[in-house]
Amino acid sequence: DGVEIGQFGAEDPSEGGLTQRQMFTGFLRYKTADHDLTATVYVTRYRLSLWNNFTFFLGDPVNGDEIEQDDARLFAGARLNHSFMRRWRSLSFRTTLGTETRYDGVHVDRWNAQSQNGDFRKRASRRIDTGELAFNGNNNNIDILNISGYAEEDVVFNRYFRLVAGMRIDFFSYNVDDLGEALGAGMPQTSGVAQFVVP
Repeated sequence: DGVEIGQFGAEDPSEGGLTQRQMFTGFLRYKTADHDLTATVYVTRYRLSLWNNFTFFLGDPVNGDEIEQDDARLFAGARLNHSFMRRWRSLSFRTTLGTETRYDGVHVDRWNAQSQNGDFRKRASRRIDTGELAFNGNNNNIDILNISGYAEEDVVFNRYFRLVAGMRIDFFSYNVDDLGEALGAGMPQTSGVAQFVVP
């Protein structure tokens, strides 16, 4: 006999997730007839926990195959732009110069988990993947930095025609520290640093 699952039911009721976020944002604006200066700063604390069970008891017939995935991060950033307006004959110009920056400090975890008929969740051990498609984000600290600058020119010719042109450049830096990395002969390196510029 099969078990009927209701409209909002699940084969494993312990699947699901929890998330929370706390954010602070500050704004400043100074505006005159010819100038417009705006500044924004923000800091956000974010937490996410997900419980999934894709294969039920295929891998572990005793405890089940449930996985807990955790993402804990703090990210902060700022944006500053300055626009100034001017006219020449019948043309109106709005020039904007600006810069942005954002930093993410992230910690990701994955655990083997188990449940008792969906009544509770329990961590069993840290998740370790094997095989060609193994995912190594089981206990990592990740730092991400983005710094950018941009410029925009907005020209209004008349009420029917305007031209907007702009350019932007971004610098990205990634630093991954795999806290469970196993270093040895023939072992892949999963920690590292990468930096690049996108014009």
